Amino acid sequence: MENLPDIAQPTNPGAAATLFVRVETPRGPRTTVQSNLTVAAAADLAFTMNVAGHYAVYQEERPGFKFSAFLARRKKMKERKRKALAKAKDMGVIPFKRLARPR
Repeated sequence: MENLPDIAQPTNPGAAATLFVRVETPRGPRTTVQSNLTVAAAADLAFTMNVAGHYAVYQEERPGFKFSAFLARRKKMKERKRKALAKAKDMGVIPFKRLARPR
């Protein structure tokens, strides 16, 4: 595992990982993706496939985020922006207007 890129270095051998394999066949290249493997199993499979001359890498799966947490954070940021604009207005500072995006 010494020659793997930094992104593939595992933090826990029992963690979930996704394995990407690209195999050359007589009918052309084929790509497969296998998820829900352990990092240890994915590393062994990737090593074996690379020794056989195929391309194989794996990446540790990261836990997803809760959408409700995202919405709460967005709401909090909007409230902060509203308060900052109100404070700037009270101080006599005129905030610049956002330019419209070109379409």
